[in-house]
Amino acid sequence: MRLKKIDIDGFGVYENESFEMTTAVTVFCGPNEAGKTTLAEFIRTILFGFPRQDNDAYIPPLAGGQHGGRLEVVSD
Repeated sequence: MRLKKIDIDGFGVYENESFEMTTAVTVFCGPNEAGKTTLAEFIRTILFGFPRQDNDAYIPPLAGGQHGGRLEVVSD
């Protein structure tokens, strides 16, 4: 299984963002506070479930948008 596309409606600093992975290996790089860890947490949250709003692990959509999104995966 590999990620093909990430669609974020609202999660942390991301609002209506889309990332498409076209190669076998994709590297997200950027300066501090660019949102790399938030993107990784979004993937974990979609795969393993959203925490409750009163939980410290809850990441609200700071930039706006509907909380959540989608992952598109491909299986060999």
